[in-house]
Amino acid sequence: MAKTTNALKIMHAMVGNDPKAHRLLNNARVNAQVAQLVHDARANGKKQMRKNQSQIEHEVSSGNVFADLGVANPQEALAKAQLARAICLLIEKEGATQAAVAERLGVDQPKVSALVRGRLKDFSTDRLLHFLLKLGHDVKINVQSKKAATAHANLQVALV
Repeated sequence: MAKTTNALKIMHAMVGNDPKAHRLLNNARVNAQVAQLVHDARANGKKQMRKNQSQIEHEVSSGNVFADLGVANPQEALAKAQLARAICLLIEKEGATQAAVAERLGVDQPKVSALVRGRLKDFSTDRLLHFLLKLGHDVKINVQSKKAATAHANLQVALV
């Protein structure tokens, strides 16, 4: 790693003030560090890897990444993400262009691009449900009693 680190320092001096080149070099430095960790793990065997793993702090997920991140209305955010994923899978399966999908949905192509890229702030759950209908798929909403074991009611989307 010493030779790699020295080479990266020399390269930093050579590129001057070019921010793009510095970003690339920083990425190279991180990649070199990861490669060194992998090499060390392989060289020191599984025992050393287990020792390193026990030092990694982590938090167990609640099952909803939006709740874990403290997003407002995490269940709605998860439902929107799941609906968008279902729409994207259907679009991908059809092999349609974003422009063709936009025409079917009655929106412009940049809206389809935003949807495909997960930029969902301009899309309501209702609008996403209507998109599924416009794409020729049935939408089934199942309402059931809340399970006593859960602290709050749950909202789920399933692609069947």
